[in-house]
Amino acid sequence: MPRTLANSLEAALICVALTCWLCSRRARSWKLTWASLFVASVAVVVRPTSAVVWLLVFGIHLITTPNKTSFIAGCLLPISVITVVVSVGLDSYFYGKLTVAPWNFFRFNVLYDLGSLFGTHPWHWYSMKHWHN
Repeated sequence: MPRTLANSLEAALICVALTCWLCSRRARSWKLTWASLFVASVAVVVRPTSAVVWLLVFGIHLITTPNKTSFIAGCLLPISVITVVVSVGLDSYFYGKLTVAPWNFFRFNVLYDLGSLFGTHPWHWYSMKHWHN
C-alpha cells in the first residue's frame, strides 16, 4: 500500500474510532465500544504506529474506569486476539509463509534501525522547521 494511502486510511480510521469511542462514553454503549475497538485495531494493522494513540486513550480509560477486568476481558482481549489472528492469517496467506507484519515492522525499524537508511533528524527538527517556515 502506498505510504500516502496508508497515512490517509490511518487518519480516517482514527477519526472514526475516536468518534465511536467518545459516543460510547457518552451513551455508555458496549456496541459503540466494540465498534471503536474494532476500528482502532484495524488502524493498528494498517499502520502499527497508530498504536501510540490507542495506548494513550485506552491507558487513560483503564486508569479512570472502575471495571477494568470487564473492559480488558470483555472487549480489549477478544478484539485484539481476533485482529491478530485475522491479520497474521491474511498476511501469511498472501506471503505464502508465516508472516507477522507488526513484528517485521518493529524488527526493521527498532531492533535493526534500518529506517535510518532513509534519513534521520534530531528530535526537535519538526518543531524548528515549523518556526523557520
